[in-house]
Amino acid sequence: AVDSISVDTGAGTFKNVIVGAFSSNDIAITNAQSGSLVTVPTTGANSTITLPTSPVDGFNIRLVCEVASGAHTITIAGAFEGIVLDNTHATTLDNTTNIEIASNKFEVGDFIEFVYSGSAGGYKVFGMFISDDAISAS
Repeated sequence: AVDSISVDTGAGTFKNVIVGAFSSNDIAITNAQSGSLVTVPTTGANSTITLPTSPVDGFNIRLVCEVASGAHTITIAGAFEGIVLDNTHATTLDNTTNIEIASNKFEVGDFIEFVYSGSAGGYKVFGMFISDDAISAS
């Protein structure tokens, strides 16, 4: 089994599964965590997930709900394009700067993935949520 893989792009060490934890209502994702699945716990207040501000091309991460988010929103900032599916419809993200996961809408197993391409306009997004209207974007 492989515990870690070092890459020559400066992205760091890859980890398979990272148990996410909110610190001051934020989960900060780094380039070194690229390729990982990050579990997202319940939030104690409206919270953020911070993606790398200078991501390397090909940076990718999957965020998976480990425990339902409860009565709090989670905001993710960046330059986004993609599609997020929920129980009844698709939300198209095109030149979006904020994604908000609605309170009481992030359920166990829901996920959202991000892949970064500097030449293609930022983060490419795909996600699936069980609840209606789980995602809004601006």
